[in-house]
Amino acid sequence: MIRLDIDAVWDEFLKLAAPVMADEDDGPEDIRQACRNGQAWLFGNDGAYLVLQYQLRPATARMQLLIWLAVSRGAQGCIARNLPFAEALARRLGASRLLFKTKRKGFDRAMPRGWTADHIIWTRELADG
Repeated sequence: MIRLDIDAVWDEFLKLAAPVMADEDDGPEDIRQACRNGQAWLFGNDGAYLVLQYQLRPATARMQLLIWLAVSRGAQGCIARNLPFAEALARRLGASRLLFKTKRKGFDRAMPRGWTADHIIWTRELADG
């Protein structure tokens, strides 16, 4: 995978990202801003995109690499195909954990071997008040 400028691939990225992020708390524009500001990185190869974010693990002094989004044209298995790249990058950065979060259903079946559900997060939206 190579690092990409999100604005250079925006049209194709948006077509792939928008439908899969429809139920998420954030969207493609949030990723675009984070990439523009250096808070996230976009990597790609043969129609697959990974958005990665290097971040402090909550309540620790250790770092983690978040796979914010993994999407591809056509073939399924984007995460499994690109996992070696993400793991190698996480190790080079000194991250103690590779993390993937989604609200999308079915990821318990889709995640490659070696991944475990770690936390369940319950949220409640608050009305302006």
